[in-house]
Amino acid sequence: MSRRGGAGAAVQADRPLVLTGNMALLDDVLRLAAAAGVDAEVVPDPAAARGLWVDAPLVIVGADAVAEVERAALPRRPGLLIVTSQVPDDGLLRTGLALGASAVLALPAEEATLVAHFTDTAESGGRGGSVVCVIAGRGGAGASTMAAALAVTAARRRLRVVLLDADPLGGGIELAIGAEAERGLRWSELRSIRGRTSGIALQAALPTCLGMQFVSWDGAAGLGVKPAAMKSLVQAAVRVSDLVVADIPRYVDDAASEVLIRSAVTFLVVPAEVRATAAGRRVLGRVIPLTGSIRAVVRVPGPSGLGAETVAESLGIPLFGELRPDRGLSLALEHGLPPARSGRGPLARLSGRILDELAVAGGVAQPERSRASSGATANASARLGMAAGLPSRKRAASQAVEGDEAITPVSSAGVGWAQ
Repeated sequence: MSRRGGAGAAVQADRPLVLTGNMALLDDVLRLAAAAGVDAEVVPDPAAARGLWVDAPLVIVGADAVAEVERAALPRRPGLLIVTSQVPDDGLLRTGLALGASAVLALPAEEATLVAHFTDTAESGGRGGSVVCVIAGRGGAGASTMAAALAVTAARRRLRVVLLDADPLGGGIELAIGAEAERGLRWSELRSIRGRTSGIALQAALPTCLGMQFVSWDGAAGLGVKPAAMKSLVQAAVRVSDLVVADIPRYVDDAASEVLIRSAVTFLVVPAEVRATAAGRRVLGRVIPLTGSIRAVVRVPGPSGLGAETVAESLGIPLFGELRPDRGLSLALEHGLPPARSGRGPLARLSGRILDELAVAGGVAQPERSRASSGATANASARLGMAAGLPSRKRAASQAVEGDEAITPVSSAGVGWAQ
């Protein structure tokens, strides 16, 4: 039941806020909210709206109230809609632009659009999840494994997680988590979706493993999906989850771009190798225009002692952290055992740090720069094209890591690395 807030009335900040004095327009808005199964808070003026303005998941302002809202100098915010019962004139459009409104909707012609906004609010509980992308600097770098580990760790923390496989040539993320036998829709059955997809229906259709849901490729999926299908699925997944973790292909196609442009943060996984770093720079050339926050995760140790700081500096992006060998990981993956399932080991620790710094309700905190080893040789630094090589420091014997020489890429499926 919709509530009309006035002086002294109790209000709830998790409901859409409606501000209008036009009773006929108000009735239309509340009717559409009810059709979407949403209760709304109604306030008579900007003064009454001030306490809810920032926190409300959606704000609907009637054309009759926009001048008052503008005079009240309320802060700009996302999710602001202006509604009118007439064709909007230039003055209303200019005011909407000044207020930062997402749209000016004319009713009844655009009733379906307003219902969709209300429905999105109902599905997301007033907020959407964050999207985190993981992409490899070179084949076999371990991006799929890191994405799977991050999703598993989030599920262990009881977050609502969707693990999204955006790499049609990656072998299927379901194999990385041992979930190929789980029932549910794969990309072969989701390729034709478009437009607005119900998040609740998507939840019911996707397979589940270890408390998380996933979207994976199977043998019948072909070589990709259309961007419209990827966009529709990601938008639906965000509305009904706390976190969407996406495994992105190195060849960033139009479908993968639809995920990257929605990413809160993207992690580039690069082994501490000269050629891997050079390849990573090429990948960044495709990724940087699409996403704002990119961090490096460097697999160490490298064959020449190249340090994680050196690799990140050469890539030109901040270093989030380094990833050391994880004994038994490759064998576990071969047996269908998900990475980070025990909550221990380098992958689990790195994933936990990401989640600690990722404010799921409100974006991404600035990651602290890792205190990584910088033991690069002058020769390796020069080969990376750096202006000046960093000082060469040999690692002490006590710092040596068992299995340094045993890290080798595995199959082109990109599901892990061997020790």
